[in-house]
Amino acid sequence: MKSVFSHSLFSKFLIFGMLISCCLAACNSSSNSASGQKSNGSTADRVEASSRAAAPLPESSIPSSDFVAGAEAPDFTLKDLAGTTHSLKDYRGKTVLLNFWATWCVPCVAEMASLQRLSKIYAEKNLVVLGVNVDDSEHDAQVKEFLESKGLSFPILRDPEISIPDVYKVTGFPETFLIAPDGKFLSIKDEVGKKDAVVRVMGDRPWDAQSYVNAVGEKLK
Repeated sequence: MKSVFSHSLFSKFLIFGMLISCCLAACNSSSNSASGQKSNGSTADRVEASSRAAAPLPESSIPSSDFVAGAEAPDFTLKDLAGTTHSLKDYRGKTVLLNFWATWCVPCVAEMASLQRLSKIYAEKNLVVLGVNVDDSEHDAQVKEFLESKGLSFPILRDPEISIPDVYKVTGFPETFLIAPDGKFLSIKDEVGKKDAVVRVMGDRPWDAQSYVNAVGEKLK
C-alpha cells in the first residue's frame, strides 16, 4: 500500500512539473514574439519619421558638372501671358537674371519689388530680369492681376507644367540664376547665403540692396 501511494504521489509531482515547464516555455515564446513585434514596429516608426523629416535637396547633391560657372544654361521656350513665345536664346547678347517663382510662394512675392528695381537700375547695361511663373494654368488671370498690382514690367513667362524648373533641377521657389550674354552660367557673391560665388541662388534675396546691386553689376562689366 505504501509503495502504491509513493508511486502515485511521484507520478503526480512529475505531471505537475511537466505542466509548469510547458507554461514557462509558452510564456517565454509569447514574450519573445511580443518583443519582436515591438522592435519591428519601432523600426517602421523610425523609417516613417525619417521620411517625414526629409529635407529639401541640398545644394551639394546637385550635379556640379551641369551647374557651374561657364557651363551652358539649358535653352527653353515658353509663352508669356499675351501668348508671345520666348526662348532663352532670344536674349543672347544680354545678361539674364532668370528667376523661378509663383504667386502662392510668400518668399517669391517678397522679392518681386527688388527684382523690378534691379531691372531698372541696369536696364541700360543690357540686364534682363526674366521670370518663369509656375502657377496652375487656370490662374492666368490671377497672375496678370498680380503683375499689374506690383507694377512688374520685366518679362514673365508661364510654365504651369513646371517643366523648366525640372530641367534646371530647381530645389524650391524662388530660385535664381545669372546667365551671361553667351548663354553660360555666371557665379555671383551671395551675401545672405554667405557664399563668395554661387550659380544657384536658393530663396528670396534683397536684389536692390547695394551688395546685390554690386554683385550683379560686376558681371555686367
